[in-house]
Formats: sequence, C-alpha cells, structure tokens
Amino acid sequence: REFFITIGKWGFAKEFKVNIICHSKPAQDKVLELKVACDAIDKMMHNGRTDEEYQSLFLVNEFFANQFAKPNIKSNNEYFYSAICASELLKRSGNNIQGIWYPSVGCKYSGFNCALKTSFIDDDSILFEEAWFYKLVFKDLECAPEFEFLKYTSKFENDRIDWL
Repeated sequence: REFFITIGKWGFAKEFKVNIICHSKPAQDKVLELKVACDAIDKMMHNGRTDEEYQSLFLVNEFFANQFAKPNIKSNNEYFYSAICASELLKRSGNNIQGIWYPSVGCKYSGFNCALKTSFIDDDSILFEEAWFYKLVFKDLECAPEFEFLKYTSKFENDRIDWL
C-alpha cells in the first residue's frame, strides 16, 4: 500500500497548552512519555475527589484514550468517539487549551499527532517554516513504512504550500 504525506515544520509565536490523551494502557506500553504524563495527570485528577469520583473520571479518560489509540481501523466510523471527544474538548475548553496531543497509531505509536484549534492558526500563533512531501510504502502492515522523499519547500503564500 502506498500513501502520500506532507510533513510540515511550524514555529510558534507564543506558548500554548494542549490536552494530552494518555490513559490508554496499550499505548503506554509502547510510549514511555504517555505513562509519565498519565502518572502526573492522575495526581491532579485525584486531587479533591473521592476514590469513587476519581475512578469514574479515570475510566472515562481510559475509554476515550483507547479510542484515540485504536489500531486496525477498518472504517471512518471507528473514529466516531475520538472525533466527538476532540470536538468537545476543543469547544468547551475556552482559552484553557489550544489543542490535543495524542499518540500516532498510523506509525505504530512512533510519534504524536496534534490537533489545534483553528483560531490558534488563524491568529498567526503558528508560523510555517518548511515542508517535505513523501511517499510511504507499507510492504508489511505490521512494520513501519518505507519513506521516499519527493519534494521540499520553505515557501508558503496565501494559505498554500508553494512546492519548489
């Protein structure tokens, strides 16, 4: 299977906060940073709550984290719960967070994805620096893909990447 992807490097004009989706045990088993984040967040989640309240909150977080970390997606319908969760987190967070950080399942948890509020991009808080265009070839779906470099640019004008 072949896919084409654009990888962009962006700079940030100001600091911002994201909500990390980290309570998936299968993802934590593969990415140490998720376990570290989960341990830190659990202390905050437990603060001021009874054990029963904490356990309820933990189970909700775990359910949604497992939706973000779900491998072997067979149809777009399987993104339903993670899409609802992302939408509600970004919509109801006010100015407390500007995005969501979650493990990249497509690359076997070898990185992270970040979904940002459009308002964060529209107010020039994020600035384009450069981009690479690659072809990914999956010869074995159980292994990471092979990457073939195709194009590079550092030009971005009128909301479009200008490939050199």
